[in-house]
Amino acid sequence: MKRAPNQLEHPKKLLLENGATLLFQRTPHFRTAAVAVALLGGSRDEAPSFNGITHLLEHLLFKRTSDLGLLDIAQKVDELGGEVNAYTDPDSLVLYGAVPQSAAGELLSFLAALIIDAQFTDTDVELEKEIVRQELLDLEDSSEEATYQSFRRAFWPESQLGLPVAGTSDSVGRITANDLRDRLVELRSGSRLVIAVAGDLGFRDIQSRVKKYFGELPTGSRTTPPAGKNGTTAIQVARPANQTYLYWGYPCPGSVTQEYLHGAVLASLLGQGSSSYLFQSLREQAGVCYDISASLESYKDTSAFVIAGSFERKNLDRAKELIQIEIDKVVRSVSGADLERQKRMFLSQLELDEDSVRAQMWRMLECELIHQRHISPEEVKSEIGKLTPALLQNFAEHYLTGPNLLVLGGDIGP
Repeated sequence: MKRAPNQLEHPKKLLLENGATLLFQRTPHFRTAAVAVALLGGSRDEAPSFNGITHLLEHLLFKRTSDLGLLDIAQKVDELGGEVNAYTDPDSLVLYGAVPQSAAGELLSFLAALIIDAQFTDTDVELEKEIVRQELLDLEDSSEEATYQSFRRAFWPESQLGLPVAGTSDSVGRITANDLRDRLVELRSGSRLVIAVAGDLGFRDIQSRVKKYFGELPTGSRTTPPAGKNGTTAIQVARPANQTYLYWGYPCPGSVTQEYLHGAVLASLLGQGSSSYLFQSLREQAGVCYDISASLESYKDTSAFVIAGSFERKNLDRAKELIQIEIDKVVRSVSGADLERQKRMFLSQLELDEDSVRAQMWRMLECELIHQRHISPEEVKSEIGKLTPALLQNFAEHYLTGPNLLVLGGDIGP
């Protein structure tokens, strides 16, 4: 059976002898390419006393290699054009980029060099620790960010998930260059490595490059510390601010479960977009806030269904009442017409993603990190098509009526 002109081939997956995984999606007729190199291990599996070491390492990977100095690396990033960047989250450290198709091989070689041939001196480390300290000071100046971090600590009190990805001034301050080199050795192993490449490229060439750059790494190993029990004790974080920041969270199943999609769509229905229940109720009808949202913050083994907003203190009690009213509504029933609008929105986003090389690359990587297999847009569309009001209502009844955590920060009064 022939494919339609714009239908993509099924992505290829290659497992190297050392456990490294290559994901490849050929995207004919596109003129850009996207590459991501993920090291599986983020803030979640750090030693508590070294909280923030992976994020600090992310910064230092852009310092120097055997062949490139600090300015050389900065100039190479600019020379490649497009986008070259990195991030650290609780589960991984990821270097990524999107460039013109002709520069795809060069981008992959560059990202590999930053990881395989990373060189940083004690002076580099001390300088970058000061830069991270400035970053942390910026975050600490934000009452909203302080409230959010307090929410995470209280929601996952038994896990590194509750600690900030960037660490604290104290934890980052005690990290040495040797600690960072040890962490890099730990992360730089085949079992922790996933490379995702999308573009109108030849698979054999990409395969050859990946084997050359990463095939000799040791296999290594990885374990993920459990999330532990969720916290449900309400807390308040008083800080000078003009508003009160609210984070209201309910424990939910992780992203590997079938219920994840139910929770994601319910969160969208409640608090994503201008037609969402919370936005219409609290902002458009009651005028008690500028913004209000609901989201599902998910990991493989745990999720937080989070409602977040900011309010003048005089409006806080009314806001909490209205939030509870909207939760109670979806616990009792979910509108079929509203669900159909959500389904159409999700399906439209899938179609838009099919026109983006970057989105193709991120989809491959996300599927592999969560499910260890590719989930096609057709499979997702099928699952969305199966959603019913009863499934969403059952999710709400089961998870949004149980133990929860409310954290208030900023202007919380005397």
